[in-house]
Amino acid sequence: MTNQSGLTDDVVIIGGGFSGLAIAALLSHRSIPVTLLEAADLGMQASTLNQGWLYSGAWFAPRQRALAEMCYRSFEQTIRFCPDCLEPGHTGMLFGLTGDSDVERWTESWTAAGIPWEAVPGDRMTAVMPQASEQFSDVFRLPDRSMRPQILLKRLADYAQEHGARIHTGVLARRLNCHDGSVDSVTTATGEDVRASMVIVATGASEHDLSRYLADHVPGDESLYTRVTLQAHLVSVPCVSMQPFCLPDFEGFNHVGHLNQSGERVSVFGVDRWRAVAPLESHPPCDDECSILRDYVARFFPDLDPEGPNVNSWSGTTVQAMHAEQTEPGQVPLPTVIDHSNECPSVDNLLSVYPGRASLWSQLAEDAADIVTQRRKPAWSKAATPPWA
Repeated sequence: MTNQSGLTDDVVIIGGGFSGLAIAALLSHRSIPVTLLEAADLGMQASTLNQGWLYSGAWFAPRQRALAEMCYRSFEQTIRFCPDCLEPGHTGMLFGLTGDSDVERWTESWTAAGIPWEAVPGDRMTAVMPQASEQFSDVFRLPDRSMRPQILLKRLADYAQEHGARIHTGVLARRLNCHDGSVDSVTTATGEDVRASMVIVATGASEHDLSRYLADHVPGDESLYTRVTLQAHLVSVPCVSMQPFCLPDFEGFNHVGHLNQSGERVSVFGVDRWRAVAPLESHPPCDDECSILRDYVARFFPDLDPEGPNVNSWSGTTVQAMHAEQTEPGQVPLPTVIDHSNECPSVDNLLSVYPGRASLWSQLAEDAADIVTQRRKPAWSKAATPPWA
């Protein structure tokens, strides 16, 4: 990089995961100059540590219709923009409900959100999960799919670069330099100053979330948002099935099948349990949370040794920026763009973004890019549609 002095029109994006790359792709599509700085390799944090579940919105529909509709829109956009990111070999996810569930609550919420669904024979779930044969009274197929994050990341990066974005990996942003209520440059770990017309911080749960260092609020001038760092746990085992499924009655116990980088089939399990942890710290997997997840695996797959040598557990963190009306961290993970011109202290050309879920990348990109576009000179016009529309 040689961007050490003088003003520039570049929007500088810090963070090269789904969020940062999607914003870079959309801004460059709109002919807005972009420089993206990634401390390591693209997508090496939350984007590639997540489960690879491309949500249709079905899981959220009963409690948050707007979020479900947003998920399904992003689901369709992801498939249009990068069909190769879908894991091959299956056509949807099975949702199993017990007789104690309010089945109509689920099906009516799916219909209201515009998510297609169909009832399937119960023996379909039995074939996938033998222990579930007598527990589930209703089984449905929803559009959710297993997704290969690295392929989508590459597609976003390639598109952004093809349209002029400058992407730099191995460049750690150390400091935002603010003067008179604006950020005029970003200082890297090597001491280089990268000038900027606007800065977008898309580092999520990284210890390098620079926007947090501007959040020294004074009494009476509280932030509109509360940032909550959440930790989730996953376990992978030798493949038991490539069929994705979700069991809402068991804390959302869910499974997606993947081909790993060695070409081996693996099964990745998770539950809808989010543990609030201290921000900007390293958090190893919690033994208690891993045990709960392994117990679920053993319950439904008794022939599988959940402590075997080919069983791996890990955790990932995400940050949810909760608006004042939101009270349950992890339950309504809406994508959020914080405009720091409305925060205290006020910074008029700084945004920080939080996707909620990785598969909501397109909605987050559109929200952030619209703010940037509105503030550009008249010469910069908003494109009619994003590239994934």
